[in-house]
Amino acid sequence: MAELSLTGGAGPPNRELMRLFDVSSPDAEKAGNRTTSCEEVAAYGGSALRLQAGGYEALLLPERGGNMISLSYGSLSFLRSPRPDQEAEFAEKPSRYGIPVLFPPNRIGDGRFTAAGRRYQFPVNEAVFNNHIHGLFVRLPWTVLDQGAGRNEAYAEVGQLVDETHPVYGLFPHHFELRIRYTLAAHGLKQRVRIVNHGEKPLPCMLGFHTAFNVPFSPQGNPADYTVKVPLGEHWVTDERMLPTGRMQELDDADRLVASGGASPFAKEWADYYTACPRTAGRVGPVNAMELIDRGLGIKLVYEAGEAYRHWVLWNDSAAGDFICVEPQTCAVNAANLPLPPEETGLLMLEAGDVWEAESRLYAEAWEGGGSVGGRFEE
Repeated sequence: MAELSLTGGAGPPNRELMRLFDVSSPDAEKAGNRTTSCEEVAAYGGSALRLQAGGYEALLLPERGGNMISLSYGSLSFLRSPRPDQEAEFAEKPSRYGIPVLFPPNRIGDGRFTAAGRRYQFPVNEAVFNNHIHGLFVRLPWTVLDQGAGRNEAYAEVGQLVDETHPVYGLFPHHFELRIRYTLAAHGLKQRVRIVNHGEKPLPCMLGFHTAFNVPFSPQGNPADYTVKVPLGEHWVTDERMLPTGRMQELDDADRLVASGGASPFAKEWADYYTACPRTAGRVGPVNAMELIDRGLGIKLVYEAGEAYRHWVLWNDSAAGDFICVEPQTCAVNAANLPLPPEETGLLMLEAGDVWEAESRLYAEAWEGGGSVGGRFEE
């Protein structure tokens, strides 16, 4: 994959990047035709699927939680991927890298909840707070259901098909399928989720993604040049166990900057939960999207979560300085245990035969001091 010539510091945006990220330009069309493939490769001690299309490259780890572990464009690396010296941490804490799948997301107090009159008990794997954390599938292998490439895109679909033979059935006794299809093209990475309840009883549907972004995207980048913007609504008040109390509070100064013009990803130590408040973008309707901008290199990364994800979590590992997790969730943390109606918690019960689908998109654009060049993902 060709390397991009990057300009460091706070100078003008790189014009080559502007041409390549403008999907209507002839240069972008050439980049899109450069390589389109989906192939099995060895990575992180197992088998992986490498997708290439439109100048982008992505790496999916079906055997490691179905984690989309990297997304890059030339020398730009957007998702946090483990270096060789971080592979032990990746094995212990997979949620710190890539796009981990959380079903259910974040924490459940005591690992216990009741939904539709049925009691569930998950393992307590966060001993310090006596919580279950990060769901049932984040460490399990996922089945590859489809893979391939066409003229302009590459794709891979992984899934969990749960019945009595599945390892999570004893904890979550439902017949259902959870499928995630990734499609890579010149407009970036599209993620389509499909959940089907094949059982007779209502299925608690609670989903999130612990998406981890590099700051910076490139060795030529400077973390001080970065701003993050997320459409935050209200801030959940949490207790000493990192569980929402059911009360809301107003955004603080740093949160208000994130929700409006943007703030440094390390403006404070984030480990916080919010409702989503999609914003109108020009002539486009409400958009529930994160923007992570490198003002020095002139690059904007956009993470369109879609309106199905009504909650956001921000976490930056005590403002450590090299990544931030911006996490879309369909429901609040500990949703099934909150003394609030499902319209507020986001807890969704899928009836027998019901299907739930959602779509997200992740792509880069050249950015030019308050505006951007390049098209949003369109089919």
